Formats: sequence, structure tokens, C-alpha cells
Amino acid sequence: MEQINLEGVEWQSKMTRHDLKVRHKIIQKIRQFFDNKGLIEVETPILAQAAVTDVHLDSFKTEYMGKEYFLNTSPEFAMKRLLAGGSGPIYQICKCFRYEPTSKKHNPEFTMLEWYQPNYTLQRLLDEVEELFHVFFNFEMLERYTYEFIFKKYLGFSPLTANHKELAEHAKNFGLYHADKYDKDTILEFLFSTCIEPFLGQNNPVAIYNYPASQAALAQITAEDPRTAQRAEVFYKGIELANGFYELTNWEQQKQRFHADLYQRSTNNQEAIAVDKKLLAALKHGMPECSGIALGLDRFIMLAMQEASIAEVISFTIEQA
Repeated sequence: MEQINLEGVEWQSKMTRHDLKVRHKIIQKIRQFFDNKGLIEVETPILAQAAVTDVHLDSFKTEYMGKEYFLNTSPEFAMKRLLAGGSGPIYQICKCFRYEPTSKKHNPEFTMLEWYQPNYTLQRLLDEVEELFHVFFNFEMLERYTYEFIFKKYLGFSPLTANHKELAEHAKNFGLYHADKYDKDTILEFLFSTCIEPFLGQNNPVAIYNYPASQAALAQITAEDPRTAQRAEVFYKGIELANGFYELTNWEQQKQRFHADLYQRSTNNQEAIAVDKKLLAALKHGMPECSGIALGLDRFIMLAMQEASIAEVISFTIEQA
């Protein structure tokens, strides 16, 4: 029999019993919050037959009985299928997986809180986000600014009117060398994450809304400004916590956006992804007008427990798994 040397094997979690209880109580309060509002807690598959087409997301994949499956990056598509089937308001707390480097804010396996409210505008959903945050944090209000306003405030120009060359020059000044080789949205995301995000929400949480339409493939276009879409992100203490949409319900428009993603993926030499036909079929059947939002629960708990890294608030990181 092979000898197994266990000396030096690190098996123990960083979380104490007290830490585990605090995390449990936070999740318990979240469930109570949504239960009191009449939302149904649902469970959807972690393994799916289709992955997201988003050029900025890479999925883990595996095989079952000779068929390829993907670990979900979000329960969004499956929850929308429930909405189309008549579920009404729903929420979910589940494991999600994204093939990205680890950091103080990201573990490849993480916990997501996601919920959908039929007949809610995006601003009304942000009201609910503010209400949820008040359960755990002491602040005055959820501040709200458009994407264009926040760029003008921190960088002095409009991201909606600046051309590719101008954006590349700005990005080079902040360390993105060979910026002209990147597409416009990648440059904008670099500028936002480098020059704006770290400063957001130091006192009050902040919601940024009306993102460029090209950065919101699952959201409806803003009627007042078709250059933008009804997407919002929520930040607190310089950390992105949530991403929400006034959801796109038109299946033909969604199909076109999926194919636009696939074209961009091919241009980037990224892996080809099959479109999720089940989601499109659900949208074609008819999904109610609604808003939905996904919140990174580990990051949220990290802030609620006043820790500096999600490694302190999850039982085991990918390195400890």
C-alpha cells in the first residue's frame, strides 16, 4: 500500500465557528428580506448545455455521457426560463463559476444572489437594492449617476462621443500600452476599472446606470438615448457588488446580440460558443417585462464582516479546495 505523508498538509479553514455563524446569519437575513417581500426562492441547474456568449466571460466545462456541459457563470438564463413559465418574482442563492484569476475580490467558485421582479423598472429595482443594503450597512442613500456623467466627473470626457483613437490615448496615459489594439469597450472597461471604480461608494453605495448599449447585451435600449442600455452596476467601498438590467424580452433582438457576441469572439480568436436555444425559446414564448440583478454575495459578506479579502469569508478558496 502506498505510503501517504500528511505532514504539512493544510486542511483547516481560515473561518472560525464565529465567522461561520456570522456568514450564516447574513444569508439568513437575506432570505428573510426576500421572503417578506413575497419572492420565491428557486434552484436551477449549475450544469448547463450552453454557455454565455459574453466575450468577457469564460466558462468551466465538463463532460457527461459524451456530451459537453458548462458550469454556470450566473443562473440568469435558467431563471428567465422560469419567469417565462409564470414563476412570478423569484430569487436564488447559488454557486457560480468563472474562469478568471483569483484575487482579493474573486474566487473561480463563488456565491451569487440573483433576483427578478416582474413589472419593475430598473430604478425601482435599485430602490430595492438600497433597501437590502440598509439591512446591513449604515449609509444615507444609494447615489445614482449615469455612466456618461461619471466619466466626465473623473476623466473629463464623454465615453459616448469619444472615438477609438481618443480613448486609446487616454488609456495609454493610465498604463494600457498598445491600447489602440483593443476594441472600444475593452478600453472603456479598463478606464472605468482603473480610474473610476476604486473611488466609488466610499461613503454611500453608488449605482451607475445607462451603460453603452454595446456593454449590455441582455438589457433593453434606453428610450431617451439609444446609445445606451438600461444596465446598472452597484459599487460600495470601491468594489463592484451587483450588475442589473431592465431585461431584454424580445427574442429576435436577443438572438442578434448573441450573434454579435459570437462574431466578436471569433475576431478575438476566442472559443466558439453555441447559442442558448432554450433561453431564446422561452423569450419567444413570452417573458414578462421585468428587472433583475445579480449580486456577488461573497464580496457583500466581506464588506458586511469588514474583511479585506473574500478568502476570509468563504470556507475554502480554490487553492484550499
